[in-house]
Amino acid sequence: MNGGANRVASWAQVATGGFDVAAHGFGIGGPSFFLDRLTHAVARANRNGHPIAVLALEVCVSEDLDPVEWADCAQGVVRRLRATVRSADTLASLDDTRFGIILETTGSRGEALAAAARLMVAFEVPIAVAGSKRPVDVNVGVAIGANGEPALLLLECADDALRVARYYGPNRFEIVEPVRANGAPSEERDTQTAAEIRSILEGQRELRIVVQPILDLRTGLVAGYEALARFPEGSRPPDQWFLAAHRIGLGAQLEALAIRDAIARCDRPTGTYLSVNVSPSALLSDEVWAVLPERLDGLVFEITEHELIARHDEIAAAIRMLRSRGARIAVDDAGSGYAGLQQLMRLHPELIKLDRALIEGIHQDRVKGALANAIARFAESIGASVCGEGIECRDELDEIAELGFTYAQGYWIGRPGDAWPEARPEASDACRVSVEVALRVTHDFETQATDRRMAAIASSAAAIRTNDDAISTLDLISREMNAEHVCLSAIIDEGRAVQTLLANESFDGGRIFPLESHPLTARVLRTGQMIQVRVSDPIADAAELAWMVPDGYRGLLMAPVGVPPNPTALLEICCRAERPWNRAEIYRARVICQILAPAMVWLLPASSATARDRARFGDRGGDRLSPQVPQNV
Repeated sequence: MNGGANRVASWAQVATGGFDVAAHGFGIGGPSFFLDRLTHAVARANRNGHPIAVLALEVCVSEDLDPVEWADCAQGVVRRLRATVRSADTLASLDDTRFGIILETTGSRGEALAAAARLMVAFEVPIAVAGSKRPVDVNVGVAIGANGEPALLLLECADDALRVARYYGPNRFEIVEPVRANGAPSEERDTQTAAEIRSILEGQRELRIVVQPILDLRTGLVAGYEALARFPEGSRPPDQWFLAAHRIGLGAQLEALAIRDAIARCDRPTGTYLSVNVSPSALLSDEVWAVLPERLDGLVFEITEHELIARHDEIAAAIRMLRSRGARIAVDDAGSGYAGLQQLMRLHPELIKLDRALIEGIHQDRVKGALANAIARFAESIGASVCGEGIECRDELDEIAELGFTYAQGYWIGRPGDAWPEARPEASDACRVSVEVALRVTHDFETQATDRRMAAIASSAAAIRTNDDAISTLDLISREMNAEHVCLSAIIDEGRAVQTLLANESFDGGRIFPLESHPLTARVLRTGQMIQVRVSDPIADAAELAWMVPDGYRGLLMAPVGVPPNPTALLEICCRAERPWNRAEIYRARVICQILAPAMVWLLPASSATARDRARFGDRGGDRLSPQVPQNV
């Protein structure tokens, strides 16, 4: 089935009962059954005005199987498919290696993406065949109809998408939302599409670039913009233009044009980045590299997750070249495809963007929340940020912020525009207020920071008896908070000053800071609030900047150790690169301060230990450590 007309003829043959594998005993219907169910489903969808999705799934076993083994494998595949699809969906066999699925009750794009992702995950585990485990690769083509498309056209479009997935596969899916085009055969439509795309490439029709704001959840400010292509009015959606262009061999040229026009917008607001989309195949093309400037600073290249399968070495080399010229890498649509954690680890992206299918209703869905939380923790462990796409309400925004996401994007935050649109004021205010609340909370707060790393910090703090013990604990805290410098300071002179006790980096031991000259530090100790300072903040405290900047630090988080109004010490977390902290990190810092509080009886000078400390932990005056510590290792 190579040409469009041949595909239509093949499905027509199926409609007349030319091939039916239901007789093989799989316990599911064959092609005739499937097409009959699809015809009726399309009729109902047209009456009700609901979308409908068709999935074409192909399985591939890398090892040769004899007929008996193949039958055993097929039974295993069918069992796994039946366990994965919903009871309301239709599942049937199309031939010996392909299966069809109809999503009728909720055939929206989000549901179709989620269904395809579930199928990818379902076949991660090998199939039992004749007493051994055989890995099975899968590809899925998805077609979504909402404009009265006939059943044969939907099936044909799913097959088109499957062929594209197979080209880049294994273990990949593609999605298409077809324009009916009066049911014209594929070859005729391809000729028409090629003419339309060439007219855009030659400048006869307009390709317009709009940009959508990306919000920093830690500050409420716009951090960057994603460049999005817009094609002539009344035509197919943008992603279908690119899919069609790749099908007829013009994909790299069309993507190069979109990237060139996006980069040409040179009036981007100061301090923001520009994100452009590129497929792996286009990334490896001469056309895309020809339009890139020598330096790529301030640019982020978004690569769709479920395309990162084939040609690993070449893609890795291309990404290294992008980074060497100043660009950053984002994995787009994470969670909608299935590249898996191995692909993410191979790329080591600076940004992971979670697809709308995982974000929609996340505040009401514990499963989505758990998966998003796992991805956020994974991203944190590799030093990446996470962006939630498709935010449609404040509840979704608040939920991903609580999970530790760094960025958010969606219509509720800001729609794409020709200029550089600002974020919705309500979204910016929500971020700022929520961070302020997290900083002010002093007790009775909920946190999810109960993983192994926090347990390691707690164990290390409980074992503190010497300076070296304490420095080892500060090293763990530094890694947990993604900071270079963490120090502890004692409150001295009856609460009128603080004196540096210990730090995980070399420092001038025993430095004294009068609180009279550092009102922000005094406020932290008096109120129990945590406060963060960034050098670019126009209202940043000058006294704090006076020691931060000469020491090479551009970001600071201060937190009291112990409970106000009588804290025992001050914890300062510093970064050489300016960065605000998100809510999850702030809560973890609060937990760390509570973990450190009992250990301070070993670290504070006897004169600094409060009566409450002595009553709670015992008077070990002779064992307390001196603040005059040596240069640490």
